[in-house]
Amino acid sequence: MLGCGMVFQKCKLIHYIGDNMSTDELINISNELSNKDIVELINMNSHRLFIWNPQDKTCYDLDDEVPASLNGSSVQINLQQEDFKFK
Repeated sequence: MLGCGMVFQKCKLIHYIGDNMSTDELINISNELSNKDIVELINMNSHRLFIWNPQDKTCYDLDDEVPASLNGSSVQINLQQEDFKFK
């Protein structure tokens, strides 16, 4: 499909809107991302994500203000406070 497209400059990969990426393409992109990049992707797509807890069968939305953040050398997922059920 020609026309409108997205360019991932860091990976030098051109992907056109409407095309599905192969698993190998996604692996290549994933291997090039820093934790900061992953935080940015999660934050940009937080409205499409939720956390499922099978123990109490509860869904948790990601925090609206800071869905993900860096915590040392890891990526931290932040949940909505009002949805917490402490046991």
